[in-house]
Amino acid sequence: WVMWGYFLLAFCQLIRTAWGAEVRGQVRLRLDDQPVPFVQVRYLDEANGAVYETRTAEDGAYILELPDPSTAVTASPPLPTHTQLGPAYPNPFNPVVVLPLDLAAPAQVRLEIFTALGQPVRRLVDREMPGGTHLLRWDARDDQRQGVAAGVYFFLLRAGEYTSRGKLTLADGAVVYGVPIGGAD
Repeated sequence: WVMWGYFLLAFCQLIRTAWGAEVRGQVRLRLDDQPVPFVQVRYLDEANGAVYETRTAEDGAYILELPDPSTAVTASPPLPTHTQLGPAYPNPFNPVVVLPLDLAAPAQVRLEIFTALGQPVRRLVDREMPGGTHLLRWDARDDQRQGVAAGVYFFLLRAGEYTSRGKLTLADGAVVYGVPIGGAD
């Protein structure tokens, strides 16, 4: 797999082991292909919300050890006691922000992103969601999948009777004077 931001490339490979799995990879600068030492790498397991972290070595390489899914505890976590939206992270962000949502019961969920002037940018979610913990992500793109400019954005979340509003700051946008930067994705 190859993932990239505007300045970094991250190469990774999933390897099965006797005790679980490993994600091995390397982080390099996109401009001159130099390794990036001592940066934090995070892997988010969308199935259970677990976060695995490590740091790159001097050569930009990293290894994340993941538990064996066949030996992992499979009991469902209890439902949250009340519906709430946790703090967005990271914020400021570049290029992806996560909004953790706890739903105490199934609910119709709608999450919209707006510019500082109130113009709609993206409708991320508009559907019935089951009770539980959900990680909602915005990749700094609009409804047409075009990158947006750096700046302040606002979100509005509605989940049943629950409503939450907040501010997100995109540190380095994908548009400069209407022209996309950073190449194709």
